[in-house]
Amino acid sequence: MFRAYFRLTLLVLWAVTVARADVRDAVVIIYAQFAGGAYEIGTGAFIDHDGLVLTADHVVHHIALSPPTTSMSGSVPTPVVPTSVTVYSAFLRAKVSVDLTQQGNVTGGAVTSSEWIDIALLRVKLTDSQKLQLQPLDLSPSAPAQGESLNAFGPLCTISTDERCFQPATTQTVLNNAPNLSRDYQVRDNITPGYSGGPLVNASGNIVGVASWGDVQNGTFATRASYVPSQYILRFFLGRAPIPSMLSAADACTSVQPLRSLTVFDWDQLSQRWVSQSNLLQSQEQCNCCCASLDKARNASIAPGAVGSCRPPFCAEQRFYGLANAIELAVATKTVDAGTAVEYQALKATFRQIDLQQLPPERQRDLYTKFGSMAGELATNSEAAKHPEFSDAGDTAIVALERSQQIKETQDNYYSLAKLFQASGDAKNAIAASVLGTVMYESPSTVHELKINPEALRKSIKAGALAKQ
Repeated sequence: MFRAYFRLTLLVLWAVTVARADVRDAVVIIYAQFAGGAYEIGTGAFIDHDGLVLTADHVVHHIALSPPTTSMSGSVPTPVVPTSVTVYSAFLRAKVSVDLTQQGNVTGGAVTSSEWIDIALLRVKLTDSQKLQLQPLDLSPSAPAQGESLNAFGPLCTISTDERCFQPATTQTVLNNAPNLSRDYQVRDNITPGYSGGPLVNASGNIVGVASWGDVQNGTFATRASYVPSQYILRFFLGRAPIPSMLSAADACTSVQPLRSLTVFDWDQLSQRWVSQSNLLQSQEQCNCCCASLDKARNASIAPGAVGSCRPPFCAEQRFYGLANAIELAVATKTVDAGTAVEYQALKATFRQIDLQQLPPERQRDLYTKFGSMAGELATNSEAAKHPEFSDAGDTAIVALERSQQIKETQDNYYSLAKLFQASGDAKNAIAASVLGTVMYESPSTVHELKINPEALRKSIKAGALAKQ
């Protein structure tokens, strides 16, 4: 029986384009066997250095997506436990079985008792040599743009005894919908069956989504396929990965030293003890390890808020961006909560520890802009309004953005200031900021003809910001 929708789990041969080898090397093909002869075949990708594979939950738990959706609420599907799962890595030249008798090797997509997302995490046992060879993919904390060119990954060909069929293939595609606050990314152009669980990768080599379902056309391929956005994966699945061996061991700091970079899942697993137990940061060695690891983790989405005995600035700049990333994820996924309030308080404390005077003006401006933009998002967020810990967010944002403007003016910051002044009831400075944003790229003669005095407007905005301190 044919269906209008299908799970992207059956393999078909398709002409492929060549992607960057370092990206393709992290892609794996997954074969899950179930009782009665049923099976699922899909794709996945290594996302840490300790054998963590990201894929779709329906691949490993035989879940029917009817009606198809990347996320469900109110009716969490019942998973089927496979009798075996085999992961094929062409790059490592390895075929590895996942031991399902060992509890915790698979994390399914249930987020709460009433919500499910089509995502699963598998822990694949690798040798020390394989872990060092591995170059896992990182997840992007931000959404791609509509129309952006992306690479989708799946298997090379249909099931056969030919080992080449377990090698990864690449298909170029385009994001076809507006991604803002979306729990589904729709893509088009030659997405073939078998790509379920496969990563959608941007030009930077970061995962922006995971394949879930698609529309059949002519019974052979999908011109529209649905992907779970990476922002939701980071928000709901960080901290839920099957327990690692290398990244949680007592000698984890030694293990990460030879690694060129750390993914967000690497950092999350490595830093869990530092984040939850600040007393562990009692030695200079641990402080150095924490800071060095943060330097390697470009997309860290959390950081120790407390500093233990590590003396400030204790890589405060890196910790600030990690905390800001965590708050951005909450805003982007509409999940601002009490935990976000704790992160916001830690963000403010960490910002105060940064010795801004020792930084070049450009970095000072970037930090003020990030702080102001983040606080501004919270100040206008309906969920944040439920928590008194965010009550100062609007004033904090105005002060930070004004200080950024004093270093270098940008149109976006003026428009942000205008919204924040308006929200605080300061109509005069809302107009002043809006006017400056509108005319800042106009010629001096035009500004003069309009009888606008930019310097007077700047002074007014500065005085309004100072009043918020």
